[in-house]
Amino acid sequence: MPLGLLVDHFFQKGGYTPEQLLAKMKELITESPIRPHLGKPDKAPLWIPRRDADYIVVTCPECLRSSSVEDRINTGEMQQTDCPACGATIRYLVDSSILKLLEDKKKRLPAS
Repeated sequence: MPLGLLVDHFFQKGGYTPEQLLAKMKELITESPIRPHLGKPDKAPLWIPRRDADYIVVTCPECLRSSSVEDRINTGEMQQTDCPACGATIRYLVDSSILKLLEDKKKRLPAS
């Protein structure tokens, strides 16, 4: 097996028949541990623009497309909007403690 290869099994090119490959694949799948299905999270990543802007960027948990949303006054409550691409509901929460931390950090940076 080549150094640095992180796999359960390695076949040298041309050193096996299709039947051997299929048999080995079945064996590896049968012996592999069953991993639990974690499901989709109900919260999606939220991106805050680096520059002063009146919007935030949310990512749809269904289609994974990002879109901008008006930056509403932070109420500390779960917000939601519809994805413009697929129509799925995007739920998001802006953590005001993180926003305050970012503001404080911005104030300490030298003006450019």
